Amino acid sequence: MLERQNTLPKLWNISNIPITRYKRLPYLRQPEGYVCIFQDLHSRNYFIGNSDHPKYLVSRWERRAPNRYKLVRILRANNAVELKKSLHQRYKEKWIRQHQGWFRLDSAELRELDGFIAKGSKLIGADAKQLERWNLRYFAGDFYKHLPKLKLPAGYVYVLRDVYTEDYKVGYTNHPIVRIKYLDERASGEVEYVHILQSDHVRETETFLHKRFHANRIRPGSEWFQLDNSQLQEIRQLARQPSTAHSSAEHRAPQVSQDTQPARSQFVPTRQRSRTARILVLLLAIGVIMIAGVLVYMQYSMNDSKLALEAIDRPAQSTPIVSQ
Repeated sequence: MLERQNTLPKLWNISNIPITRYKRLPYLRQPEGYVCIFQDLHSRNYFIGNSDHPKYLVSRWERRAPNRYKLVRILRANNAVELKKSLHQRYKEKWIRQHQGWFRLDSAELRELDGFIAKGSKLIGADAKQLERWNLRYFAGDFYKHLPKLKLPAGYVYVLRDVYTEDYKVGYTNHPIVRIKYLDERASGEVEYVHILQSDHVRETETFLHKRFHANRIRPGSEWFQLDNSQLQEIRQLARQPSTAHSSAEHRAPQVSQDTQPARSQFVPTRQRSRTARILVLLLAIGVIMIAGVLVYMQYSMNDSKLALEAIDRPAQSTPIVSQ
């Protein structure tokens, strides 16, 4: 059991899940599960409990007192019961004896909780040798146009965001500009790159990230995930780990400083540009058709007018009278 340690067992594979997604989470069977933290908006105390689905706990507190209890954290773990016991042990000095599972926590302790949970779940399965072998390099998402095509096993692991649903796709490619055009044509909304990691072993890197965030998958087998800001930052920091390996010249992309990369506000999603182009082409086609119709109408009108004038100007021809 944990006392006041600053880490949690990595075997629990803890994931911090955005609270707005609690209804879309899958049901889990023990020992897997969710640890949920609720706040009493009246007393400002916190409840730490576990369940196989967060909406059970949300419904339970809503029935007791609607709009009084707020869900503030969702943690998925391979052993939810042990994680809950560890959190109870960690904050046993803050325990409210009259109410089981309730604690008097302040905002600083809640931030501390996020910190040591991140330490316990960060970089699960990735050691220094793997990071050195992958030789990761980071690029901002809007820099994808400047990245060259690579030859497998080298390539790019990307994090792609759906602008409308706020979901994220984690995949790999050897040419980011071709990949986003392909995905943009098949996406239901606008998509854009958030992070790009260049790796000398891109498939291994993608597999690692899929396993790391398996608890955040939208559905089993999908490459789409529900990620929060801390998890996005964790992906970015993978490239900051110490590395002494060097890739060959043909696999190495140009290293660009943050100052030389395009500003985020200047980046226009590809789908928006393609949609605008299609609208302009459609309007141009309609204009051409309308002009052609007007010209045809004018031609027929001129022909009719000409025939009418010829009929008026033609002298009347009378039938000659033959005398007997």
